[in-house]
Amino acid sequence: MVTDEAQYIDFEHTARVAQFVRDVALEVANRPARLVVDKPRPDPNAPCRQ
Repeated sequence: MVTDEAQYIDFEHTARVAQFVRDVALEVANRPARLVVDKPRPDPNAPCRQ
């Protein structure tokens, strides 16, 4: 937002989260086999069910 101020950003925590996401992405990308999906993709045109 326009009113956000950099002094309130927790840069250390943000960096830890970014490193975690990077580590997960690298592990998934470097797997010897693709991930297995245990159910088919839902129809994107189907009505919403809750």
